[in-house]
Order: sequence, then C-alpha cells, then structure tokens
Amino acid sequence: MFALGLFLSACNRYSREEKFLETVGAQKLTALSTALATSNVKGELPVEKWPQNFAQHGVLQVKPYFDGLQVILERRGKFERGVFVAGSQNQTPEDGSGITFVRLTNGIYWFEQKNRVQYIPPEKRSSAREK
Repeated sequence: MFALGLFLSACNRYSREEKFLETVGAQKLTALSTALATSNVKGELPVEKWPQNFAQHGVLQVKPYFDGLQVILERRGKFERGVFVAGSQNQTPEDGSGITFVRLTNGIYWFEQKNRVQYIPPEKRSSAREK
C-alpha cells in the first residue's frame, strides 16, 4: 500500500512545481516578487537577474503577472505551467479564462495558462502590406 501511495505522489500533477518551491524556498520567491514589483522592469525579467538556482530547475521565463510573479517551468502545446507568487500572501488568485491556480503554500500557487496569440488586425498583417 505504501508503494502505491509513493507512486501516486510521484505522478502528482504539481510535483515539478512543488520540488522547485521546496528547493528554491518560499521566502526567496516572495522576495523576488517584491523586488520585481518595486523595480522598473516591464515584461520578462532578464535571465541575468534570475537567482542562480533557477537555471538548475529549467526555468524558461520569469515575468510579472498583475501584482505578482510568474515563473514558467514548462511549455506544452498551447499551455504553460509554473509557479505564481502573489504580490501579497493574503491575495488569492482566481481562475479565469485560460488560467487555473492551485495553492501550494501561503501566497504561492501552481498555475496552468493557455498561451494566447496577440491579435493583429488584418490591415496590419504582413500579408496585407504586401498587396
């Protein structure tokens, strides 16, 4: 029975994110989120500003998300998954169109998000300009 429980926990949908959180630490992630919120960085956080151990975990991207921080750990098809660090430990993000959250610990959540392609009006598309 113990072996079955161990197997099921290994197949946990959030195991990669839980291991990342355990290794990096909730305090370090919260501090990074706070630092990013008070900085002038817009869009993706440059790789050279990531904590050193992020690369060991295969982090693909770090970016602000509302008043928090998204750490992208996986892209598969139209979806990306990772860890969301809320701007406040009292904040509880809500699932929305194309995004789902699951609480891992106070202020830190697993998320899965559908990548959306930016809409480009037909008159601004390259094929329209070539005519």
